[in-house]
Order: sequence, then C-alpha cells, then structure tokens
Amino acid sequence: MSTGIDLSITLIAGLMGKFQDNKNHAINTAKIIQDISPKYASILNLRLYEGTELYKLMQKGKYDYLEGVEVLKEMKMILENMDKTKFTKEVIFRANHASNYLNLKGNLPDDIDKMVAEIDRAIEHEAIDVNNYRFL
Repeated sequence: MSTGIDLSITLIAGLMGKFQDNKNHAINTAKIIQDISPKYASILNLRLYEGTELYKLMQKGKYDYLEGVEVLKEMKMILENMDKTKFTKEVIFRANHASNYLNLKGNLPDDIDKMVAEIDRAIEHEAIDVNNYRFL
C-alpha cells in the first residue's frame, strides 16, 4: 500500500573522521540507499563549527576531521558498493550542496559509473578546491 509520500534521505560524508572504519560505513551507507530506494538521496559533507562538540574533540586531538580528497574517496566507496540489482526504483541522487567539495548529480543506479568517473577525474587532476563550494 502506498501512502503517496516521497521518501528523501540526507547523509553526511566524513562524519566518521579519518581513523574510523570509513569502508564499513560506506558499505552500510550504500546498502541503506539501495535497500530503501528513496525518491531522493543526497550527501552533504561535514563542516565543523567552533563551539560544537566535534570541533572541541578535534581541538583536543580526539577527532581527526576528514576533508577534501578523503571525503571524495568515501563518496566513491559509497557509490561503488551499491548493488545495481537491489534498487526497486530510480533514486534521484545529489551531492551538490554548498558543503560539498565536488558537485555531483545523477540517478541511481544508472549514473553510478558516471559519478564515480567524475570523482576519479577530480582526484586525478587535483580539481578539488576546498573553498570552492564550501561557503557555509
């Protein structure tokens, strides 16, 4: 039975920091997206602001902020770990928020390879300006 309500999910890349199990996190994130096949899925990149708990932990050396190429590699892992056969419908995917290092958009599962290639090009050509989209 359909309720007629579109499901939208927003995920945060980089939340685990550098020294956590980012691979396992990426695999589980991919699984969530493919299993629930929401109408919309978006990925934002974590921003730390002075005064927040994560910022305080970073200042104390207890949290190592993930940024730039590392965040793109995590996003790539998420996309690469999606099983295209598990989607029950097309998912509109966006990573084009002001917090993102790279502007990505496509439809899942059809555009996974295209978006992975865009990430690879950005990493290979060092086309990541950490201040380009990060206006927040």
